[in-house]
Amino acid sequence: MSIGDDPETQRVRDNVRNEGHHDVVVHGSSDGWPAPGHGHPPEQIVEAIRNNPHRDPNQPIRLLACHSGNDVGWAQHVADRLGVPVMAPVDAVGVARRPDSIARVRGHEPGEG
Repeated sequence: MSIGDDPETQRVRDNVRNEGHHDVVVHGSSDGWPAPGHGHPPEQIVEAIRNNPHRDPNQPIRLLACHSGNDVGWAQHVADRLGVPVMAPVDAVGVARRPDSIARVRGHEPGEG
């Protein structure tokens, strides 16, 4: 699922390889919170995930939101509220501009932080 209809969000959503998680694509700022100007505080994102009819409530979540897993990020809030494991990047995250691309976190090998 993605939150936001800007070209960057759409590109990640359309090209990321799903690796068994419920993927949530949304912008994140370097301070660890959903990006200002995109108007999506963490609790609204939790509600959007919870209300997604395509989500299995037992499926782990992968946040494709820059910096959402850093020390001040909001990944733990999502995990606590939804009661499932949440994977989130500690730095900027993105994908190549082609379908079935692996999500890559800046400075990490695929599958790390």
